Amino acid sequence: MSFEAAAQLPIAAIELDIVEAADGRFVLAHDPWVLDEQDRVKGLRALSIEDLKALRIPASSEIDFPEQEKHDCPYLLLDELLALWPASGPTLNIEIKSKAIWEDRYQSDFSVLSDRLIEQVNACHLNVHLQSFDWRLVQQLYTLSAHPVSWLCETPRELNDFQQSIPYPGQHLHGLGLHYSLVNENLVKWCGYAGLDMAVWTVNSMEVLDEMLDCGVTNIITDEPLKVIEHLKSKGIRPETNFWESA
Repeated sequence: MSFEAAAQLPIAAIELDIVEAADGRFVLAHDPWVLDEQDRVKGLRALSIEDLKALRIPASSEIDFPEQEKHDCPYLLLDELLALWPASGPTLNIEIKSKAIWEDRYQSDFSVLSDRLIEQVNACHLNVHLQSFDWRLVQQLYTLSAHPVSWLCETPRELNDFQQSIPYPGQHLHGLGLHYSLVNENLVKWCGYAGLDMAVWTVNSMEVLDEMLDCGVTNIITDEPLKVIEHLKSKGIRPETNFWESA
């Protein structure tokens, strides 16, 4: 229901998180585990697809989104979404959750994840963008995938190490997905010189949105698309529906 609603908006892309499930498939989820009735952690990849589909995502009680409709829904598999998604729909901006410390318990080796994901997205012929915090996975995807790939970064140290150690960033990935606290006008210019697109997350405050616009940011990831769209319109800015020139 949320994807269907979002697809009706004048937006460029829909951001979603995926983790490994059983049988080489991926499930839309923020974390690779759930808590059972005794509050014990259980990895999603350890569940059969039948058991996974029997689960229900609990309705959100998040007070920051009082207008959000609450529904108990089954988990959605990536291949199910790809099969239903219209070719004319917004770009699917897919973040694959991966960490070295999760391997063997919550996920397969990152290279296995990369191969499986590329196989699925290449078969769908949709506008897809891939991203991850896992630099190993990002490099694998960039090398082997025909789709644009970006690296996600949220700390100043990570960003500084990246800028200092990668002399030609545009040869290693298409773009950066940055936490808004890292972004300033100089960084936006640096990305332009480096041949990198940039998306900034998660911008839910209109004050922060104005700061990003003043810096020259053009790709905003938000939990509040309706508020962002109205705010842009109030400033005479038309929301764009094309996600990155490289896509």
